[in-house]
Amino acid sequence: MLNERSYVLPAVRPLPLNLKGKNWLSRLICWLTFRRQWELTEDYVFWCPLFERACMIPKGFTFDFASTPKIFYPLFNPTGFLLAGSIPHDFAYRHGGLLVIKEDRLRFTIVTRGEADEIFLSIGKSMGTAVIYRLAYNALRLFGQPAFQAKPYKEGMYGHS
Repeated sequence: MLNERSYVLPAVRPLPLNLKGKNWLSRLICWLTFRRQWELTEDYVFWCPLFERACMIPKGFTFDFASTPKIFYPLFNPTGFLLAGSIPHDFAYRHGGLLVIKEDRLRFTIVTRGEADEIFLSIGKSMGTAVIYRLAYNALRLFGQPAFQAKPYKEGMYGHS
């Protein structure tokens, strides 16, 4: 049974970089500035402490894990400790909510930017990585507003019904 102590890593694949035909300088600039995009290859079900329920991010959702500038990767590696909280956070920022599992059905539940940030932090706390998540949370509160898009989620938009 999924609960606040069980976090399963998501099944993901990196999306290819389009470097064909680019010179070495363009490739270097891409490496320095580009954030790798990833795609869920399976539905990602996780425990959401805010709702005290399981939530689901649909297969096909694309994201960049934590939108961390590369200079901070040694401390905030997006595919390291921040991995579990960053996918729900990216989904909530993009759509302004999460797909909550209630009575064996998915229900889109609206969240504010602050709630999305709290979900990110609470996932980190429940995993025992509160210090790293607290630092990342503070950065989100300071610099995250431009990334909060809240474009409505529509059933089937990731090929999921």
